[in-house]
Amino acid sequence: SERGVTLSMEVSNLGATTSSRQVLGAWVLVHDGTIRAYQVWVGERNIEPTRHRSVDLHIRGTVMPDDVIIMAVQETTGGGAAPWRRDPKDLEREIHEAIEQARPGRQ
Repeated sequence: SERGVTLSMEVSNLGATTSSRQVLGAWVLVHDGTIRAYQVWVGERNIEPTRHRSVDLHIRGTVMPDDVIIMAVQETTGGGAAPWRRDPKDLEREIHEAIEQARPGRQ
């Protein structure tokens, strides 16, 4: 709708320790690779190793039927393990590089 789209997903802990904080990013891309929207989801509930939980992420703004939504983990912390974090701008650059590589005629 004009108010956005809601994604339902499962967040899984594939690590060996409890995850107490999870940060996911969702990028909405137009067919030419332009970023139409970006939304972040932050979860601060424990997820034990090998467990998962269902969450909803609402992307505000217009999302068209032919847009592509890319999800990425930006941060995890907890359980005594070293925090892991990726900068959203670095992830955007990787998304654009992947789109360029996937374009027809590219080797």
